[in-house]
Amino acid sequence: MLDSLNLNLARAQGRRADDWAAYARELEAQLREAEANLRGVRAVRDAALAELSKVDPKNYMLVQANRQAIGQAAYDDEMRRRRAS
Repeated sequence: MLDSLNLNLARAQGRRADDWAAYARELEAQLREAEANLRGVRAVRDAALAELSKVDPKNYMLVQANRQAIGQAAYDDEMRRRRAS
């Protein structure tokens, strides 16, 4: 009887370990996709800024600190929203 309980417990623990391993693989895949998306967004940003600098060299958005402030505000808003939910 005890062997049967131990065997069932071992199987359940094995399934949980397999579930966690699958979850970790999914998170790694999501991270790789997010990194690729970020690289694409940066390429578009850089191209847009290059074009903007030709049209309006004194534009507010060409100052990195201004872009960072906008990005930080959006990040802070999202983090507040997530904590509230």
